[in-house]
Amino acid sequence: MDYEVIKYLNECLKLAEDYGFHKANEINDEYSYSIEYISKAFVFLFQTYHQEMYVTIYKTGCPKRSVDLINLLNYINQPITILMYDFYIEEKDLNERYKKQLRYLSNIIYANLTKINNFLSSTEYELKLSNLRMYMINKYPNLFEGG
Repeated sequence: MDYEVIKYLNECLKLAEDYGFHKANEINDEYSYSIEYISKAFVFLFQTYHQEMYVTIYKTGCPKRSVDLINLLNYINQPITILMYDFYIEEKDLNERYKKQLRYLSNIIYANLTKINNFLSSTEYELKLSNLRMYMINKYPNLFEGG
């Protein structure tokens, strides 16, 4: 990923400064980019894939139990739906496309950080994770067929 976009990511995400996260495990090659923002309780993993930015979240130390940010927020905020808007799709400049996505993602992270923390820090975390899985199966049954 271009340095300009990485710089913009750091400007958008003040997680380290504002919420005690630290950056770790940054990978930047010609095909993809990823970086983790880690706190004592949970991790945000930002990744690029097919010209899009994705964010997954998991409890610190449990990367195999990660959930997609948008899916988690849709579950937490029911019946209100938080969409990953495609307003950036028409953007031809890849750096500008990533910047638009980052601006949106950082805004929804900050707007929902307390809810995210409450979900991941709950004493009923495993039950909530199970309920989230059922929500996802009901919402996207074709993704779970045969499994």
